[in-house]
Amino acid sequence: MRSGRLLLTALVTCAAALHAQIADTARANRMLNRLTAKLRADATLPDSLRRLSAAAFVSPANTNEAALLDDSTSSLLLRTFAATVHQVPESLCGSFLGGSPMPTGDLEIMLPYADSSTLNQWSTVLERIVRARAHPVSRRTPSDSVMKATFIGLYSRLGIPDQQRLMRIAQHPPPTPSDACWSIRVVMDGMAALPVQDAGPTVRAMFGQVSPRRQ
Repeated sequence: MRSGRLLLTALVTCAAALHAQIADTARANRMLNRLTAKLRADATLPDSLRRLSAAAFVSPANTNEAALLDDSTSSLLLRTFAATVHQVPESLCGSFLGGSPMPTGDLEIMLPYADSSTLNQWSTVLERIVRARAHPVSRRTPSDSVMKATFIGLYSRLGIPDQQRLMRIAQHPPPTPSDACWSIRVVMDGMAALPVQDAGPTVRAMFGQVSPRRQ
C-alpha cells in the first residue's frame, strides 16, 4: 500500500511539472489585455503611455526601464523573474544564459509558461514600470565594487556542490542546455533572496541607471 501511495505521489508531481511547462498564450494575453485596458483608462498618464499596446508592455523599450523602479518593486521583479525561469522548459531557460544579465527582452516568450500567480506579479511589475516612466526619479546606483561584492556574497551563500558546479560550468564553455538552465535558476534564486534595500540598486546596475525624463 505504501509503495502505491509513493507511485501516485510521483505521478502527480510529474504531471504538475509537465503542466507547468505547457505554454498558455491565451492566459498571458488576457493578463496583458487587462493591463492595457486599465492604463488606457487612467487619465493621469501621458497619452504616449496610455496608448501602449500589449506587445509594447513586454518589449525591451519598456522592460529596460526597470532601472526606474523603487527598491520594493525591484525586489518583486527579481522574485517574479526567478519564479518564471523555474516554470519555463529547461531548453528555453537555458537559452537565456549569456545574452544579458536579465533577459527581459524574452519576456513575451516566457509569459505563456507562467502560472496565474506569477502572471499577476508580472502585471504589477509592468504597470509600475510604466508609472515610473511617467514620473521618473533618480535613485541610488551601486558602484562596480559594491556590485562585485553583491555577486560574491550570492556565490558564497551557495552550498559547496553548487559553487563547484557553477565554477565547472564557467570553466568549460559552452554549457549544456541543462547546465545553462540550472545556472540561471540558481543565480536568479540568489538575486530573489536579496534584501529589499539591495534589490533596487542591483536592478538599476543591471539595467543601467537612466536619466529622469518624462515620456
